[in-house]
Parts: sequence; structure tokens; C-alpha cells
Amino acid sequence: MRLTITITVSLIFIGFFTVSSISAQHQVGKPSWDEVATYDSGLIAPHDLRLVVEGNNVAAAILLDNQAPDQHVAYVRLEDAEPVYRPIPEGRGPAEVSGRGMALSLFSDMGVFLWDHGNRRALIFDSTLDFLGQLRGLPSYIPRDLYLVNDSTVVSVSNRLGEDLFELYRLQRASDSPPALSDDPILTLSIAAHASLESSDIADNILLRQSQHRRIEDQLVLGLNYSSITISMSEDGYDWVTDEPVKQNLPQYDYRDGNTITAPRADKFPVGIRGIAGDSDHVYVLYSDQQARSPGLLDAAMPSRLEREMERVMHTDQLLIFDRRTGNYIKEARLPVRAIAIDVREGFLGLISHEGSAPSIAIYRMPSNW
Repeated sequence: MRLTITITVSLIFIGFFTVSSISAQHQVGKPSWDEVATYDSGLIAPHDLRLVVEGNNVAAAILLDNQAPDQHVAYVRLEDAEPVYRPIPEGRGPAEVSGRGMALSLFSDMGVFLWDHGNRRALIFDSTLDFLGQLRGLPSYIPRDLYLVNDSTVVSVSNRLGEDLFELYRLQRASDSPPALSDDPILTLSIAAHASLESSDIADNILLRQSQHRRIEDQLVLGLNYSSITISMSEDGYDWVTDEPVKQNLPQYDYRDGNTITAPRADKFPVGIRGIAGDSDHVYVLYSDQQARSPGLLDAAMPSRLEREMERVMHTDQLLIFDRRTGNYIKEARLPVRAIAIDVREGFLGLISHEGSAPSIAIYRMPSNW
């Protein structure tokens, strides 16, 4: 079961984009952001994105709305006067998704690797979401998540025999058939056994079932919600683990309410890591230290107030920057606007914000004065 703590509606395009180009300057000691474009018409509830760069321009975005009950993945041309919006249809057909939770990874050629929680299968698409095939050879147990580590390696996040595990498998490709997993894992990593995680109460913590993730070069970087714990791994094992500079541990709470699994109360714990992005040199962690203002706002009898308050605490302008290879903390920067999701690709930063008159996607050139 995948935890969900925000309330959203379906991702639907209902109009045309508008584009602006400005330069936003900030106080001394903060980066200068050169805004390339803002797309702020027709978006309802996107919650994650991957930029598609062609030449020297951001040409498209792959958008994800991963909130129950309506999840969508869509390819959107951003450079056109009339954007092309191509969602993957819902259903149980070969190229369809369940609409009940998805984890998105990208190959180096921008092809899409999509783990569908509802249908318990992995689908592979090209960069414009044309269907290429279904991953064969899944293990007999059902992974919680399946992510790309690099073009030839995937990691299964699972709980077996009472232990949380990362299991890495080879991705075997053939020219005349869909790819398949190797019969056995090439590496098994006990999550709780890592020296940096032994004291983090990470073992058997329900929050392992929901984390932010991003493939960066030949690494997979995970950021655990409601904490500042960031984990980097490659096909050789763990690269590094850090909770710097905040040192926010995973919360301990009673996550079972009868047969229902619940998320931590947002009025008691900061929501923590909200997004991961990276480039050849850096890992960028979108982090929120906010908590809900009042327990009364979390009353299910007031869904509109709950939604507004959760949107507020999920938005942040706090960006933590790490060395990609060592995990050493470098500095904190402030985004030009508060965001719920980010992506970095080839010198561009894209972000999603639901604050303001309408949800928007903004594209910036990365600052040169980090």
C-alpha cells in the first residue's frame, strides 16, 4: 500500500500555456535565477516532472500526478503554441496503467521506465510515451518499488522475511523482445544494516514505502519523506548516506489505524524531503521544515482547509546541495518561488508550484554563482 498524504484532483489540460521571460535577482549571497519560461494555464495538479531538453531548449516535460485515486503520466510539448498532451490511458491492457500509484525512472536516452503499483508490473516507453514493452522476469515476491539505477540495473525495494532490502538486478535487453530481469539479484543490501542507518530507526519503518527518488548519472538517489535522510547507491552498493545538515530522523508513530496504514500527522512532524534532482556534479534536495499550523486543520470534516494546509507545508523554496560523488553537504540555496517538485537537466531547473492563481511549471537557467 502506498502512503498518500495530499489531496489532489486529476491532471487535466484545459487550455493553452502562456509564456513569459524575466530575470529574477535576489539578495546578496543568494543565486540569481534567469527565468526562461512559465507555463501557467491549463494545469490542475501535476506533482512531479522530468524535463526533456532538445538542443539548447527545454522542449517538453514528462509529468506525473501520483496521488490517489487518479494517477496520470503525460508527455507535454512545452515549446508549441498548442501543447501536445499525451497521457497513458488507464486500464489493464498491455500499454495501460492502473491509476493506483506509479514510480517513474528515465533511461539515459529519456525512455521511460514505469513501475505500476496497482497492476504490479513495469512498463517501458520511449521519450514521447510510445509503448515499447513490459518488463519480463519479475521476482516471485512483489516489490514495493522498482527503480532504475542505470541503463542496465534496476533495484527492487522489498520486505522479505521481516527485513527491508534493496535488491539489484541486471536488466537484460534483446533486440527482438522486451527486456527481462536477471534470474537472481547481483547484490542484496540490508537497509537497516548500513552503518549510517543503524541508529535512524529505519528498519521496518512504514515510511520506506514512500520516498522521493531520482536516477542521476549511474546512481539512484532516494530521499525519505518526513526526514532529511538521503541514500545514494550504484550497482556496486551504497555510495553514501547522509542526514545533513538538518539531521531529521524518521518519526516513530503508530501507523496502523485498524486495517488502514496512515502517514504521520503533519502538525507533529516536519514533512522533510519533497524532491530529488541532480546533475554530473551535484545532488539537489528539495526540503521542507514546515509543519501544519493546527491539529484542527487536519480534521477530515474540513477537506478544503486540509487540502490548503497540506499544499502550504508541501511547498518550499529550501534547496540543499550535495556533492554527487561523496555526499558531502555543500550549501543551502533558495529557489525563486516555493515548489512541490523539481528537476535539473543540462543546465536547466524546472519546478512545479500550485501556489498563486493556478498551478504552474517554471523553467530557469541554473545559476552560475553557487
